Amino acid sequence: IIKNGRFGKWVAEARDWNISRNRYWGSAIPVWQSEDKSEEVCIGSVREMYELNKDFWQIKEKDGKYTYTSTWDEVDIHKHFVDEIFLSHPETGTKLTRIPEVLDCWFESWAMPYASKHYPFENSDNFKFPADFIAEGLDQTRGWFYTLLILGTALFDKAPMKNVIVNGIVLAEDGKKMSKSLKNYPDPKIVFDKYGADAMRFYLMNSPVVEAQDFRFAEDWVQEVVKKVILPLWNTYYFFTTYANIDNFKPIWNTARNNPLDKWLISELNELTKEVREGFDTYKLNEATRPLVKFMDNLTNWYIRRSRKRFWKSENDGDKLEAYETLYTAITELTKILAPFMPFISDHIYKEMTGEKSVHLTDFPTYDESLIDEELNTATDKVQKIITLGLAWRANQKIRVRQPLKSITITETLDENNIEIIKEELNVKEVLVVDWNTLAKQICKPNGRAIWPKFGKDVKFIMWEAKSGNFEILENWNAKVWDFELESEDFELVFESWDAWALIEAWFWMVIAMDNNITEELKIEWYARDLVRQIQEARKEADYQVDDRIEVSITNMDDVLNVFKEYIQTETLSTIVWSLENSNIDKEIEIGELKVNLKLKK
Repeated sequence: IIKNGRFGKWVAEARDWNISRNRYWGSAIPVWQSEDKSEEVCIGSVREMYELNKDFWQIKEKDGKYTYTSTWDEVDIHKHFVDEIFLSHPETGTKLTRIPEVLDCWFESWAMPYASKHYPFENSDNFKFPADFIAEGLDQTRGWFYTLLILGTALFDKAPMKNVIVNGIVLAEDGKKMSKSLKNYPDPKIVFDKYGADAMRFYLMNSPVVEAQDFRFAEDWVQEVVKKVILPLWNTYYFFTTYANIDNFKPIWNTARNNPLDKWLISELNELTKEVREGFDTYKLNEATRPLVKFMDNLTNWYIRRSRKRFWKSENDGDKLEAYETLYTAITELTKILAPFMPFISDHIYKEMTGEKSVHLTDFPTYDESLIDEELNTATDKVQKIITLGLAWRANQKIRVRQPLKSITITETLDENNIEIIKEELNVKEVLVVDWNTLAKQICKPNGRAIWPKFGKDVKFIMWEAKSGNFEILENWNAKVWDFELESEDFELVFESWDAWALIEAWFWMVIAMDNNITEELKIEWYARDLVRQIQEARKEADYQVDDRIEVSITNMDDVLNVFKEYIQTETLSTIVWSLENSNIDKEIEIGELKVNLKLKK
């Protein structure tokens, strides 16, 4: 956008630029002229000015220091001092007086790489040129970026920077410029107080503004960062420390992992590290932030949710310790990855987890390619998408997840472990695998407007052939209609059931169906699951600790208890008794059409 567009065109034109200004404040242009302006000299140092001033005895040198003979103060090269200094032309001896102009202030800015180091007079050993990267706003395309390039190329015959991060313009939510008079933006102090500086920082780095695009600031999206990144991170930290303190866990950095869930999280962690590093290495900040949101969702809504029972176990067996080691590694490494984006919360959690001084004193993490299991990551991603489709199917049919169903039919081949995960997550008894074209037919719907510039008069033919089913989906997810290849954004792929009565759900280029016939046995199992939920809510109401074992009495659910008593006791850390006196909780609840009395006692 910038290199070959706005900036490239500006450089190609290379317009003349007057670098002098008629100002009082500014760097004096080091040019002295004769009275008739026929002779002039440009000096490059205080020493050279001293040498050419000897005829006028205005500057004295001693031990490498230069002072004014009138005041004995050290030589000051600001305008009102050097205006008084006369020089002799080195060849003719003509008296010269400094011209009155000063340099454009941008000249000082573009001299920054050298002037800040006082190069070449000092710091020749540690002078670094060109810079790895610079960052400034879009408005500096014709300012600082351009002037830096001119001076760097003139002095060193190369660009003064290897990479440039160009920030776009932050606009108000209504698309107008932020204006105090219009009050069309929230007070930054209030935003910081409500959501924290970390949320604001991540929000901006995850936005198009860091790739030279205009950006409409919306406070709601700062809040979204809190919901999707900060709170999940904090809840993960709180979950870990709660159980780690109960079990007196101490990390031993054991890297051996047998549980597929642990292998998957470590694989995703290394993949995350790789993606973030690639974003940083290419100076694409928003590409570095994007994978973090997905990882936080995977960490909290998949790994921790599916590992809770491992932490709840009373015995500290190998699987439980492996879960602790895995989650400890994930949190500490995650804080290092997050540190450049969220410096405050990452530092707090890292120090609390490790006891070390600061996450900002550690190296940015590296990834281990051998720990990235692409096959495992892909399979888990498929499982998650199938579960998402299954949950959407249940929501559309208004059937709660706690209600068991007979089966789900899918079109993906998975191993037994992943089949069991789908059965557990979607609460189904069986997973049936079929070829997708026996479940539904694919319909390709080309976007006529999108493909017209590419195919012109052939669009009508393409639309007709696609409607007739004469297309195929390629490995790159493009569609081939006759001899025409449509890119994925040029068409919509929808699934339509062969059976008008079949209930399917499709997305992610996948399709599933579920059996909605609820038998009496399935209904009783739903009652058991809903009872577990009610007991867990009552535990919270009674303010029990997560590891407190309790007694429970339940009325009017004999059919449920006859089958699911052990399951209910295990899930709720309880012992079910027939009667209970002096209970902490005594309440009437409804489960389906049943009215139940529930009592809890610690």
